[in-house]
Amino acid sequence: MAKTKNITITVYEIQSTEISIHNPDLCKDLHNVLNNTESIRERLMPLSKESENIDSDFIANFTLSNDFLFGCFARLKEGEESVVQKAVLDKKTVSLNEMISESKQNTEGSINKSCFFCIHNNLLALSNSQTMKKAFTTYINWIFEQKNMKLHYNFVPKKNTTTTISISEIKSIQLSEGFYNLPNDNSFTETKSKMININKDE
Repeated sequence: MAKTKNITITVYEIQSTEISIHNPDLCKDLHNVLNNTESIRERLMPLSKESENIDSDFIANFTLSNDFLFGCFARLKEGEESVVQKAVLDKKTVSLNEMISESKQNTEGSINKSCFFCIHNNLLALSNSQTMKKAFTTYINWIFEQKNMKLHYNFVPKKNTTTTISISEIKSIQLSEGFYNLPNDNSFTETKSKMININKDE
């Protein structure tokens, strides 16, 4: 029997620290910055100024659709178990699954942590927020600074005032980016899909 994994998604309210910005548009601003980069390598944020520590954070891929910005944020860690090919970082976007290689030749490092994000209006939805929220916040502000944009954002947890969700309100549920096929996880070898009518007992 295949193992199950819980996915926790935390919703944050997007706030700008700039007093003059009353309605921050992180969705548009971040997409513009990311879209103007030529490669993932250009978006690598080093975690230390020490030359012997070249671990870095980066946004691997991003997609803008109907004012929703989806993407994957990850940490590249240097080490013996290098599985990320150097050539992959020269691409503009790539999924985490595409970054993983069985070869250890000409590699850059390994994916240490990762999370998925979605930005819409003044809200941010983030997976693995307990371990990735601080790093994601630092990265977002760093990439704007690299482009000389005076934008600085904070993410404040959104309180859930709804105790129940009506089934009729759920239109669809979708998981993407091979979330379950994580590196070094061989417990998920098959993916199945099934469409059901959740408004009826079957």
